[in-house]
Amino acid sequence: MIRVLFSVIIIICLFIFFGCNIKKQQNLDKDGSHKDSVKLTSATFKTENGWGYMVMANDSIFIKQPIIPAVQGLKSFATETDAAKVGNLIIIKIKAHQKPIISIEDLKALNIPE
Repeated sequence: MIRVLFSVIIIICLFIFFGCNIKKQQNLDKDGSHKDSVKLTSATFKTENGWGYMVMANDSIFIKQPIIPAVQGLKSFATETDAAKVGNLIIIKIKAHQKPIISIEDLKALNIPE
C-alpha cells in the first residue's frame, strides 16, 4: 500500500514538472524569445535638413527623433547611415534595460560628427 501511494505521488510530481516545462516552451517563439515580448525595430526618415530615426515597438512609433540628440541646436543627421546607427543603439540600450539616452560619448563612439 505504501509502495503504491509512493508511486502515485512520484507520478503526480512528474506530471506537474513536465506540465510546467511544456507551458514555458509554448510561450517561446522560434528564436527563443517570449511571445509576449515587445518587437523593437528602427527606421530612418528624411527631414528638411538631413535624416532622423524612429524606434517602433510592435510596429507603433515609440521614439521619433528628427534631430541629433545630445547636440545643441536643431541639427539633423548628415547621413541616413548615421541616423540608423543611433536608432540601433537605442534598441540595444532598451534591450539591456538601460535608459534610451544618447550622449556625446555615444555619438563619438559611433563616429558621428557633432
